[in-house]
Amino acid sequence: MTRKQRRVSIARQLHRKIGAAAAGFILFLVLSGLALNHSNSLGLDRLTVKQALLLKWYGLNGPGSIQSFIAGDMRVSFAGSQLFMEQTPVTTLAEPIGAVGTADFIVAAGKFELLLLDPGGQLIERQAWTAASDAPIDSIGLMPDRSVVLQSGQQWWAADSDFIQWNVLTPGNYQPAWSVPQQAPNDVLKAINNAYQGGGLSFERIL
Repeated sequence: MTRKQRRVSIARQLHRKIGAAAAGFILFLVLSGLALNHSNSLGLDRLTVKQALLLKWYGLNGPGSIQSFIAGDMRVSFAGSQLFMEQTPVTTLAEPIGAVGTADFIVAAGKFELLLLDPGGQLIERQAWTAASDAPIDSIGLMPDRSVVLQSGQQWWAADSDFIQWNVLTPGNYQPAWSVPQQAPNDVLKAINNAYQGGGLSFERIL
């Protein structure tokens, strides 16, 4: 084979490869266009992808870390600033530090804010902690009589029965049960991650 023939052979091989790649790309465009035009009938808007790398590529990152607390009979979890009751997103709370359950309420604490929720997860009230103290909340817990106590600025604070007025509590011969993170079951963590990421990425969006 002469040098000229060799160059012609190489050019033909490149031409075939480039042609095949271009044909494949055009076929993909045609098929994806048809799929998008019939996305409702094909159910593409209801099919989701939950592959972590693909979700990250589309900016649907997970919460990073999930903190979970037992509050009475309920599990209160925080994915970033999103508060979950069991597996249901309820509201947001910046810089969460814990949650406790009383006979009537669930109280969730952030460094500078308190949330009062009913046992069903309905938000009752937000309270700005700066109205009581300039120091951030460090811990939330329960006294032996099941009343709520906060630790802030190296002091203990207790609320009145209506959770309106907070007063400095004189320490005595008792130790509050402070709220500490608990390991959440895998199914709860999976459900929270899924909800945080909006249920995944639809095939319709990918196409």
